Amino acid sequence: MIKTQRLIGFFGIISVGYLCWEVVTLWLNRKLAAEHTAAGGGEEATMPGGDGGGPGGSRLSTVLPLITWFVQAGIIVMTVLMAFSELGIDTTPLLAGAGIVGLAIGFGAQKLVGDIVSGLFFLIDDAFRAGEYVNVEGTMGTVEKISLRAMQLR
Repeated sequence: MIKTQRLIGFFGIISVGYLCWEVVTLWLNRKLAAEHTAAGGGEEATMPGGDGGGPGGSRLSTVLPLITWFVQAGIIVMTVLMAFSELGIDTTPLLAGAGIVGLAIGFGAQKLVGDIVSGLFFLIDDAFRAGEYVNVEGTMGTVEKISLRAMQLR
C-alpha cells in the first residue's frame, strides 16, 4: 500500500512539473511574440506579399517553436520519471528499455534520422527562414513553417 507521505510527494512533483511547464511555455511564447513584433508582426506581416514573399523571419523565431517542443518534452519526461520514483517504482528498467527501443528505432529509421540531421544543419546554417520566398527544384513559395524534417511552403 502506498503511504500518504509518498502520495503527497507524488502530487508535489506533478505540481512542480506543471508549474515548470507553464513558466517555460509562457517565457518561450513571450520570446516568440517579441520576435514576431520586432519583425513588424501584424496580420499583414504573416501573409505572403505579392510574388516576392516577405523579408523572412528572424533566426530565433524560426527555431523557437522547435526549442519549445524539446523543452516541453524534457519537462514531461523528467516529471513522469521523478513521480514514478516517488511512488516507489524503479525507473532504471524504464530508462534501459527506452534506450534499447530508441536504438532499434534509430537503426530502423535511418532515413528519418538523416532527414533530422539535415534539418538541424539547415537551421544551424540559417539557409532559409520562415517568411522567405524560396525556389526548390522548380517549386516556389513562401516558407510558412520549418520543422526538423520538413518545411511548408505557400
